[in-house]
Amino acid sequence: RSYSDYRIGGDRTRQLAALPGGGVQLVLSGGQAGDLPLGGEWLMCYCASGYGGCSLPSHFAALAGVFTVLGPSTNTQDQACSAGLPCNLVCQGQGLSTSDKVAFVARGGVCGVTDRDTQLTGNAHAVNRRFVIGGGAYHSVVDVAGQPGRVQVVLTRADLPQGGVWYMCYCTANNGGCDDASDFKALVGILTVQGVYPQDFHCVAGARCSIGGSVDASSNVGGSSAFIATTVPVRWPITVTAATAELSGEDVVSGDKAALVLDSGSELNFCGNDALDSRIANGSSRAIDSDFKLIYDGSDAAGDLPFGGRWKICFCLSNRGSCAQTSDFTDR
Repeated sequence: RSYSDYRIGGDRTRQLAALPGGGVQLVLSGGQAGDLPLGGEWLMCYCASGYGGCSLPSHFAALAGVFTVLGPSTNTQDQACSAGLPCNLVCQGQGLSTSDKVAFVARGGVCGVTDRDTQLTGNAHAVNRRFVIGGGAYHSVVDVAGQPGRVQVVLTRADLPQGGVWYMCYCTANNGGCDDASDFKALVGILTVQGVYPQDFHCVAGARCSIGGSVDASSNVGGSSAFIATTVPVRWPITVTAATAELSGEDVVSGDKAALVLDSGSELNFCGNDALDSRIANGSSRAIDSDFKLIYDGSDAAGDLPFGGRWKICFCLSNRGSCAQTSDFTDR
């Protein structure tokens, strides 16, 4: 009486293939765009070829059995996190287990084809390089207490250093070792991390520095062409060679704030944990202006950047609150 489920099998009846030793088999393709994009349970209804042409639901009156597919129950389980804050990603599906894993694939990739995102951000002059998301690893899942059929990926603040968008691709433990891109064929949904995209900037002590906005690169160093190459920001692997219009991210708006925190070169200095450096920029945060720029004034020792050094640029999205506390500046 019921029509076929349009979500699997290409929404059509399938011809069975004969086996050499007798019997028949049903062959279904895999992959994100294949016949089985999601998990669940279905009734397999059979029609003998000599009965009515097998063209109507009423022709498929014989129950061949129950067909179980392990994996996420939908591929639209989109979720959102904030950069620099812990976040749990919940996945619902059929037969999920704690032996399964999730891969974060950069937007534009394909589950089961494109590997997890292990890109590093930074430019040729940046010392502090880091993973974009999740430490560049395949992530194990844990059960959600009291919720059968659900598992979750537990991400720490260190797993989400910057904003961006990724596909969440799933591997059930019965489909290989979950240690290769080809094992992660099922799309769970899209993960959006609020915050600025990974980017590094260089300025010169005593000179006016404009971070972001639509300005010529030379203005970042007070017009001194000798330093243009070191002041152009980079969003890996894209190199900006003209205007420095790169202060961008997910849900970043004018009025969000940035703070400069001394970078000791070790991961012990976390955004959201360490206080602003009182020796520069008057020890205060700076708001992103309407042109999406952060302006640090120059002019010798009285300016915002009186001496050289390396600092983490820690951001606070205004939708999180007042951006008045050190703990608000979690996005690096």
